[in-house]
Amino acid sequence: MRDTTERAHWRSLTPPGRVGAGGRAPEWLAETYWRSLVRTVAGTTRAEGAPLGPLRLRLGRRGPVLLAFGPAEVRRDGGGLVLRYPILGGLATRRPGGTLELVLRDDAAGVVVRGYAQRLAGRRGALRPVGVLYGVCQRGVHAVVTRGYLRRLQRELDAPAVGP
Repeated sequence: MRDTTERAHWRSLTPPGRVGAGGRAPEWLAETYWRSLVRTVAGTTRAEGAPLGPLRLRLGRRGPVLLAFGPAEVRRDGGGLVLRYPILGGLATRRPGGTLELVLRDDAAGVVVRGYAQRLAGRRGALRPVGVLYGVCQRGVHAVVTRGYLRRLQRELDAPAVGP
């Protein structure tokens, strides 16, 4: 039985090489992602905490914490920027573990989830249909959120620079 989720979504950035990914501020990349997530799910989920973490995704205003993330590990490598958030827990997880990575390179941007143990997916027996349905829905929501973020990121990168 596969116990964890591995998922990646990428978008080529146009024109390649113009982004200057290595010079972007980690805070900007983080804020862009979390704002896009909240906007995409129409306010049903709220991000609490600093954009670089620790951070919690809460259902509604006072609902349960769906996912909790630790502080992002910020890494710059070869002209790119990677923010890696450890997944600490929450209602949507079976156990702590795994990471959410926001990646910005000169030619592409991506969101990578590694080692995330979904609470309901992968169930056996009578709960198997519930787990399958949950897995399909969760993948769909993740895909919609990620596509929205990558489109927003491209728009922000295309916007003319403001300032001196």
